[in-house]
Amino acid sequence: MVEDQSPNEKILEQLALMNKLLGVLVSSNMQDAGMTMAEQVRIMARVGLTPSEIAAILGTAPHNVSSALYSSRKGPAKRAQKHST
Repeated sequence: MVEDQSPNEKILEQLALMNKLLGVLVSSNMQDAGMTMAEQVRIMARVGLTPSEIAAILGTAPHNVSSALYSSRKGPAKRAQKHST
């Protein structure tokens, strides 16, 4: 932290750090519950996190998160068609 920061900037910095830590805890709990990365991504996206935010929490690339979201939107029928051809 820089000493020249206003009180509001310090609060925002601390809130950002707390959000990151909370994300790590949530992700860890989801993994302990046996959830796949794709399931974790879907839940985090549903609560409004961006692919970049999800990627930072899961320790992966935003492209991987976007791919997981795309696959989940395609639905099982489309994935089954792709594998049967």
